[in-house]
Amino acid sequence: MLVFIDDSGDPGFKFNKGSATHFVIGMVIFEDELEAEKTAIAIKELKREIGFKDNTEFRFFKTRKIIRQKFLETINKFNFKIRCLVV
Repeated sequence: MLVFIDDSGDPGFKFNKGSATHFVIGMVIFEDELEAEKTAIAIKELKREIGFKDNTEFRFFKTRKIIRQKFLETINKFNFKIRCLVV
């Protein structure tokens, strides 16, 4: 099993000083390591197809809708679970 975790937002909760109103922790869970590898390869191939460098991170907030759709279509073929905690 492989679990990838990332966060978004500001955990400081200093709302009167500019902190985000939400803090999010997201997880992608692969039961099979080979499935995770296949997914990573597909994402790398998509990056090359659209002209991104291999080390470029997909930032959904700053990415055009067509690129977001292509990304979601690409990963939809693979078996994984997503869990999210929003505070």
